[in-house]
Amino acid sequence: MREAIVVKDPIGATWRMQLLRDNKEAGSSSETRKKRPQSSSSALDRKNEELEAYQRAKLFNSDNPFFICVIRTASISRPFRITMPRNFVRENLAKGLYEEFKLHLSGNEDNSWSVRVVTEAKDNIGRISGGWKKFVQDNNVKLNDVCVFEMQKEQKIIIVHIYK
Repeated sequence: MREAIVVKDPIGATWRMQLLRDNKEAGSSSETRKKRPQSSSSALDRKNEELEAYQRAKLFNSDNPFFICVIRTASISRPFRITMPRNFVRENLAKGLYEEFKLHLSGNEDNSWSVRVVTEAKDNIGRISGGWKKFVQDNNVKLNDVCVFEMQKEQKIIIVHIYK
């Protein structure tokens, strides 16, 4: 007999564990054992690190508009882009935008990377692309890093704060 337990952690990841019950013979006592979770302890360690990085990023404050993004596969491999939250796009960017912005790494404003900021004309979808791949490579941005994107719209600058 199998019983499933589903656990959700604070950042939305779902962990499914199964308890297995082996009946040796009808009428005999059964042994209950816990099936190894689908993720290893190193995966749990990475999730804990991601959660801690996210909590540190949530403490960020600025007078400039900003959004928080957990780096996922599409951000660090093809298609190399950041999808911006719809409410951020709606409140801070024009529809149908296709402009070049400069990315600066927080604490290293001397270097910059040119990226494209693109928004859809009919809805509030926005992306950072173009030179984002070069920024990822030059700054060792990894899966599950947490980034704060702080926009200085008038100067067309986005300062990226990376939490690992």
